[in-house]
Amino acid sequence: AFPEGQDLIVSCSAVQWLKTLPRFFSGLPEVAGTKGDTWAFSSFGPHNTEEVATLTAAGLSYPSLEELKEMLAARYEVVYAHEEQLRLSFSSPLDVLKHLKETGVTGTAAQPWTRGRLQEFCRNYTRQFSDERGKVYLTFHPIYMICRK
Repeated sequence: AFPEGQDLIVSCSAVQWLKTLPRFFSGLPEVAGTKGDTWAFSSFGPHNTEEVATLTAAGLSYPSLEELKEMLAARYEVVYAHEEQLRLSFSSPLDVLKHLKETGVTGTAAQPWTRGRLQEFCRNYTRQFSDERGKVYLTFHPIYMICRK
């Protein structure tokens, strides 16, 4: 339940955690009122941290920009929709994991890390996701949207 009478609802990197995203979106109009109010949010797309997901089979299932537009189209005018893919570079796979831990997005792992699993992850990550400089990379796929009732 949301408080009533909101003129603006803003969310940064939270909606991807919701299991019933279409239901959440459909509940927003009752909150936003009738004044042509605005709903702005950021989320992530399907390529977000795909390197880690490839090796661990852990991660969230992210809707695409087009899927988000479809979920919103019945009740909202999408006035801005943009996505990008950002590739960050790291010295090692351990640095990738540290970065993810520091950003607080590591709560999807199904198995605990053991020393052997960590070593295998690092070997595979380096083999599959290294650039020409010997650095490893990690992709972020942010999506930004502004919608009006």
